[in-house]
Parts: sequence; C-alpha cells; structure tokens
Amino acid sequence: ASNKELERLNQEYKAAVSAYLKQLSDLDATLKSAQDEDGSPIDTATARKTIQPLFTLFGAGQFDDAVVQLREAPETYEQLAEQRTEKEIALTDVRQCEKALNSNTVLAHVVANTIKPVSVAPLRAALRGLTGALQAS
Repeated sequence: ASNKELERLNQEYKAAVSAYLKQLSDLDATLKSAQDEDGSPIDTATARKTIQPLFTLFGAGQFDDAVVQLREAPETYEQLAEQRTEKEIALTDVRQCEKALNSNTVLAHVVANTIKPVSVAPLRAALRGLTGALQAS
C-alpha cells in the first residue's frame, strides 16, 4: 500500500511542479508586457533574467526512478541494497528541494510579490508527503 501511496504522491509532486511553472511563466509574461501609467514599456529585463533560474529548481520527473525502483518488493539482498540507495538519493533530493523552498531569496521575493505571486504551498505539501512515503517504504 505504501508503494501505491508513493506513486500517488509522486503524481501530486508533478502536478505541483507544473502549477508552479505555470505561475512562474505567468509572472514572466506579466513582467514582459509591463507598462508605465502613460503606456510606455517598462524595462523589466533584469527582473526577468533574475527569475530564470527558478524555472529549473524543481524537476517534475526527479522522483520517477525512485518510485519505479521502490514499486516492487526486493527478491534478493542486491535488490534490497539498490532500493535503499535509491531511497536515500530520493530523500536527499527532497531535502534539497525543501532547502530551495526555504532559503532561495529570489524565490522568496517571487512568492511575496504583489504583481503576480507564485504559490509554493502545493510543492511544500507534496515534498512532505514524499518524505513520509519514502521513509515508510
């Protein structure tokens, strides 16, 4: 049952990454088309360049290998060792994602911006769920 839970949580993570990227793209488009009160364009090139690295912070498929590896019960000690290694790699990736959520200053500004805020709450929830499922598997 925990393996099915892991698969479901991986899908939730993918959906959260997709929503995050859409919101980030919407913010980029808003910045690109920003205009002054008189209708003249505002130079937002620096702001747009600053947020570009945020597009690669989270990868939708980064936990797929772990989910595939942990789906089946191990039949040999070698398979068990491989699963343990894959689980540790996945847990390390989860921690790195959580660290990015908590310490990336550009991301913090994007989340708090008043023009078009980007929500990371679904990412946080999905990562918490993945952590629990990986530790239980």
